[in-house]
Amino acid sequence: MVLILRNGNRLGRFAMLSTYLRIECKREFLVHWLGRKITQEKLWSHTICFRNYDVFAFSFREIYLAEVYFFTADTAQPAIIDCGANIGLAISYLLTHYPHARVRAFEADPQNFKLLKLNCERNGWTNVEAHNLAVYRSEGELPFYSHGPESLVSSLREDSASTRRSSVIPVRTVRLSTFVEGPVDFAKIDIEGAEEAVVEDLVESGAISRIRQMVFEYHHHMAPREDRLGRFLSLLEGAGFGYQLKAPLRSPFPREEEQFFMLGAYRKD
Repeated sequence: MVLILRNGNRLGRFAMLSTYLRIECKREFLVHWLGRKITQEKLWSHTICFRNYDVFAFSFREIYLAEVYFFTADTAQPAIIDCGANIGLAISYLLTHYPHARVRAFEADPQNFKLLKLNCERNGWTNVEAHNLAVYRSEGELPFYSHGPESLVSSLREDSASTRRSSVIPVRTVRLSTFVEGPVDFAKIDIEGAEEAVVEDLVESGAISRIRQMVFEYHHHMAPREDRLGRFLSLLEGAGFGYQLKAPLRSPFPREEEQFFMLGAYRKD
């Protein structure tokens, strides 16, 4: 609360504070104490449907409070790509800022995709093109390790610690580059360890030159001894991107621990 009051928010300091308090009070008293099941919330002009209130509240804090996906566009109709769209909460946030944006969304998990489609229909997001597909470096079919509806850690990566208690379903994979026909103002890429494969495809195809800004959730040490951050950053640097990293500080530094952090990339020219 103090941070909201001190730093403000692009959607309004007091509007955000009241929304945050409403959600936290519902989560603590109605959901945890009284055992109520709440499966939708009003966020500005949008109604978001979901299955788990704790997962919704966590995602709200990351997307709306921390504003990790905020970007500035030169047009009122920016082209946006959302890889790992889940149920569409980031889309809701982005459309609150840019209601006339054109969005292409990709969500691999079929149960989460059903909620994504429901949220698109209930809110009249006719400018959102949703695909039940996983983006990768190649087209085909791969096993997808799903933790179930609204999971935030389902992945194409078998070697991630988070996939050990998951079910396996087949998903169709596509190359993101085939969907980047023209300029893209912003791409959100949160795909649980497949981000390097997607960037490789974008670089090899040349499609990355048509993207202005990107935000990744980068997954470091999904396999404990795998260190590929340098390779990932070199791909961005070679394509003419600068970047900023934001990671929680933990000391002393643990060795080979799975770590997620946000990486914002911007075209230098």
